[in-house]
Amino acid sequence: MLKSSCYQTRCSVANILEEITNEQNYYPIYVALFSQLKRKQTIAVSSTIESTLEEIKKRFPDIKH
Repeated sequence: MLKSSCYQTRCSVANILEEITNEQNYYPIYVALFSQLKRKQTIAVSSTIESTLEEIKKRFPDIKH
C-alpha cells in the first residue's frame, strides 16, 4: 500500500504504521518507510513519512539511520 498510485492512501498507510509500531516490528516498518521516502513523492506523502519516521525514532531510539 505504500506504493499505491493514490497519494492519500500512501499518507494513510504511513499514519497507520506509526500507530501499530511496536517492539517486534519497528525496524522493518522504519526501513520500509525510509525506502519509500527515497522515491519521488508528493509533498504530503514525504511530509507524512518524515513525521512518522521521527515518531518511530523517538519511541525506539536505538534505530541507527
